[in-house]
Amino acid sequence: MQSILYVTGPDIVREPKRVALSITSAMGIATSWYLSLYPFLLNPTLSKRVDEQLALADANMAPDLSWLTELSLPLFATFVSIQVIHELAHRAAAAFYDVELSVPTWVPSIITGITSSVTTFKTPPISRKALFDVSLAGPLAGMMASLVAIGVGSQLTASMDASSFPALPLEILRQSTLGGAIIDNTLSGVLGVPEGAMGTSA
Repeated sequence: MQSILYVTGPDIVREPKRVALSITSAMGIATSWYLSLYPFLLNPTLSKRVDEQLALADANMAPDLSWLTELSLPLFATFVSIQVIHELAHRAAAAFYDVELSVPTWVPSIITGITSSVTTFKTPPISRKALFDVSLAGPLAGMMASLVAIGVGSQLTASMDASSFPALPLEILRQSTLGGAIIDNTLSGVLGVPEGAMGTSA
């Protein structure tokens, strides 16, 4: 068996800062919930319904926003599920190579809910192949889960009432080059907006 030497920085195995990392993950979950609600609030029909309920609250009457929760909960569950699948894939690969990983930290993003998750090695990988496989397993599983979510979402969209669709600016849809390309090709050029129309009501 041939030995391989690979060089890493001195801090490949880091001491956990549990409180700070827990706060960061909580913020990641909070921004994911915010992003699950935000697209529905951009829909003019749904936004008007929210305003009506807020007017009831201002008049000391009981508002009912349960319908908004029902709309946004599947989106939130999808975001979180993709991140969980990503992490489980890292852990499955790590278990195969007998490598210990830290608890993941979900990094918040106002634009995309969760930027990603950060998982560090509690024990160094035994080889370069182990390092590569453990690192690659999460993104691959996350991409496959995302493709499934896009497929299921497309099917559900075909049977839904258009007045309850979420709405997002093109800039957010194109935060991911891969995701934007998939959506653009799926929608046959619908996202191909002329430069002169960007940022306008058109």
